[in-house]
Amino acid sequence: MKKALVLSLLALCGLAPADTTPTLLRSREETYPDTKKRSRKPKLTTSQKRAVYIYPKVIKALNNATRREILAFLLENSGKQVPFTRLKQQIPGLKNASLSRHLNILQRAWLVERRVEFGSPRTAENLYYSFYTISKFGEQLLSTFGQALTKSTKLIPCSKDKGHISPSS
Repeated sequence: MKKALVLSLLALCGLAPADTTPTLLRSREETYPDTKKRSRKPKLTTSQKRAVYIYPKVIKALNNATRREILAFLLENSGKQVPFTRLKQQIPGLKNASLSRHLNILQRAWLVERRVEFGSPRTAENLYYSFYTISKFGEQLLSTFGQALTKSTKLIPCSKDKGHISPSS
């Protein structure tokens, strides 16, 4: 090891003969002539990393009609804390476990925020209450998405006689 270090220092100073250059100072191409240099991925900023992380979660959350219905209801009641029981009344036929799962997926996508309030064990019928509201991120994302959709639908040609969207020929 000492010999390699001394040879490295001599090579850096240009005092070592070319054939005695240690492997540590040789380039990858000189040491392994048959291998190609790997291309590195570009470095991402923090906001780009967040976007890469959150994008699939948002797509998954918006890919379900029940979750879109929950988001629409919370958007109508923007700024209000909506209790779990009121959400359950709004979407009939949905069991508690299913509604809880949908809300959990929306929370993981940062579209919905949850606040838990603990009740007194003597007076409350439930030990805790959950309240949901749309997050600032969810509100901004849905309003931006709605505006973009409104603008881009003007680009889709419509059939004048039937009043529906038809593919252009």
